[in-house]
Amino acid sequence: MTQTPPQPEPDPGHIPLDLPESLRARPQPAPAPDLSTSRPSLVPDSTDLDACPNCGKPMAADAVVCFNCGYDQKSARVVKPEVGVVVLEPQPPVRREKPEFVLPGRGSPRVVAIAGVACVLAAMIVSATVSKNATVGIAAALAGLVLVQTLLHTGTGVAGVWLASKFTATQFERHVDLAASRMLLAVGVFQLVAALRLSLESPFARAPVFLLAVGAYWLVLFAFFRRSHRDTSLLAACHMGVWMLVEFSVQIQTWLASAATLK
Repeated sequence: MTQTPPQPEPDPGHIPLDLPESLRARPQPAPAPDLSTSRPSLVPDSTDLDACPNCGKPMAADAVVCFNCGYDQKSARVVKPEVGVVVLEPQPPVRREKPEFVLPGRGSPRVVAIAGVACVLAAMIVSATVSKNATVGIAAALAGLVLVQTLLHTGTGVAGVWLASKFTATQFERHVDLAASRMLLAVGVFQLVAALRLSLESPFARAPVFLLAVGAYWLVLFAFFRRSHRDTSLLAACHMGVWMLVEFSVQIQTWLASAATLK
């Protein structure tokens, strides 16, 4: 009697090829990972906790300050936070200081003033002695006129410096004495050269001497104020403008006084 070989048991996951498509088992997608178990826990493990030496509350072993009482383990003291309102006062605007028009140098005010006085005295002597037919009274009057005009127009020169500082966007708050001494020297040189006109009888010969006096005056301003050619010319123009304004006022006052006398 022949024995039939045992038939292999069918595999449970084996799908017969002769089954319809609708009866075949479809593969299931892999389950999504649980993110709640994959994230690290924000709560430290009990093995990483330590007790605060001040209040005894649990704190992290690597923590420095206890969040319960504020105990600082490094400084061994309780840190108390400062609570309050900080009032910030508005800062005043920063003032940008303008540069000075009068630059120091070329001698101190005293030295420059002494040089100016020497020029004024020389101009007074020249004015009193150049005219041969002048009497003592006239000579003294000419010398006194030089002195008065020099002092007066030294003041107008300081006013001219102030005007020039306004036009050049600078300031004239310091070195006022230095500016006055330089103007005294410039006016003294002008008076000294202009006094030579008195010895000339022809008006045509006096004009070049006057221009020479103006040139010497400008050179003194350029040498001692140490400004550019443009600023020096502006300074001279401002001074001459104030100078002519004062002279015009004096002439009007003299004319009015003479007119009142004639009436």
